[in-house]
Amino acid sequence: MYRLKIIALFLVTSIATVVHGYDGCFGDYLEFSGECLYMLSSMEQPEFVINSASGNQPIGERVANDQSWHSGYRAEVLWGFCDCLNELSVRWTRFPGFTEKKKVSGQHLYGILNHPRNRIENEPGIADIGDHYSFYFLDALFAREVITSPRFSVAVQVGAQYGYLSLRENVQYNDEVAQGGVVRLIETRSRLKGVGPEVGLQGHYRFWNCLAVTGRINNGWLVSNFAVSYEDISIPPSAGVSIMAQVENGDYWRVIPTLDVRFGLNFSGFCIPCPWIGRLNLEIEAGYEIISFFKGIERIYFMDRRTYGVSTDELITFTMHGPYVHLGVRF
Repeated sequence: MYRLKIIALFLVTSIATVVHGYDGCFGDYLEFSGECLYMLSSMEQPEFVINSASGNQPIGERVANDQSWHSGYRAEVLWGFCDCLNELSVRWTRFPGFTEKKKVSGQHLYGILNHPRNRIENEPGIADIGDHYSFYFLDALFAREVITSPRFSVAVQVGAQYGYLSLRENVQYNDEVAQGGVVRLIETRSRLKGVGPEVGLQGHYRFWNCLAVTGRINNGWLVSNFAVSYEDISIPPSAGVSIMAQVENGDYWRVIPTLDVRFGLNFSGFCIPCPWIGRLNLEIEAGYEIISFFKGIERIYFMDRRTYGVSTDELITFTMHGPYVHLGVRF
C-alpha cells in the first residue's frame, strides 16, 4: 500500500508539472546533459581521379570520395545563477576517428593529387582513396539573458573555444597493364590545434506547456597551429622504391573560423521527486545541427609538370551536419 501511494504521488506530481508548465528556474541550479550526434561528413575538393572515356584527353567524371554518416557525442555541465539570468557552461564535443573510402577502376585514369613527375595519365587500373578524420571541441561559455518573458527568451554567450581537426589522406593508383604493375602511394597529412574567443546567441520559444522551439548559433575564432605534409612514392615491378616528392610545411599559425548552428524541439518540465536532492527536472530535445571548420584542412598540391617544385596549399572547409538527441538532468 505504501508503494502504491509513492507511485500515485509521483504520477500526480509529473502530470501537474506537464499541465501547468515548468518555468525552468528555482534559484541556483546545476545541469548535466549528454547528446548523441549522427552526422554526414563533407569536405571541399574531395575529387581524387578522373575516370576518362578517352585515351587522349581527360573526358569524363572527376570522381569524388564517398561521404557517409558517423556517430559522435557531446557532454555538458551547466551552472545557473540564482538571478535566473546568467549561466556558466563547459561543453565537450567529440567524433571518434572515422574513415571515408572510395575505389574506382577504369581503362583511362588520370591522377589529380599525384606529383607531376612521372605523372599518372591515361593509365588502366585501379585508384582508391581513404580519408581518416578526427576532431573535437572544448567550449567554456558565459551566457546572459537579454530578452526574458514567460514564453520567449534570448541569451548572448561569450567565452573561449579549443578545437582540433586532423586529416590523413591515403591514395593509391595501381597500374594493372602488366602483372605486378607500378603502384603509386600518396599520403597527405593536415593537423590543426587552435584556441580563441567564441561568441554565441541562443533562443527559446515555448509555444505549448512544456514544448518549445530552440535555436543556437556559435562562432569561434581559433588561433591555430598547422602541421601539413605530403609524400608520393612509386613502387615499380622490380625491386626498389622511388620517391616522387616528400615535403612538409614549416609550422605556422593561422586564424580559423568555426561555426555551430542548431535548431530543435525541446520538452522540459518532467519532475521526478528525489528524497536526497529534492527534485530532478528532465529535459529532452531533438533537432538538426551543422558544424564547420572554415578552411581548416590543408593539402599540398603540385601543379607544374615542367617545374616540379611549383606547389601551393589547397585550403579546404570541413563540415558535419545531421540530427542530434539531447537529454539533460537539472537539480
